Amino acid sequence: MYKYNGLMSYSYSPYEGIPFLEEYNNQRKSVLKMLEKNHKIEDIKIKIKDQNTIDDELKKFEVKRKSENLYELSLNCLYFYQKTGNLKYLNCSLKINDFLTANIEKEKQPSWLHRIITTEQLLFNKLLESQEVKL
Repeated sequence: MYKYNGLMSYSYSPYEGIPFLEEYNNQRKSVLKMLEKNHKIEDIKIKIKDQNTIDDELKKFEVKRKSENLYELSLNCLYFYQKTGNLKYLNCSLKINDFLTANIEKEKQPSWLHRIITTEQLLFNKLLESQEVKL
């Protein structure tokens, strides 16, 4: 994975195969364990925005790396990935979630992050299954 240094930048990198996917999966599981150990996880309610609004917010996020509510944007992206199968939504959510988990010790919205990572893992595992990838 990468180290967070206060700035988030992404660039194209070579595909590292199954070891990368296993490392990603293990990192996300450790985030969930840490959240469950250190916080009371409560149920949250999410407002699903319309797809055009999410597309506009995605463009802003890709350019400025900012959003009014990263948690809500990520969950909406996961929703639209599940609804449409369009990988751009999953990709954006993964970027946001990398950003959110980089400073997990200072997490201020543990229930939101727990919901996001749980949903992400569910969809990630379904994608692996559909591609017949076993970890």
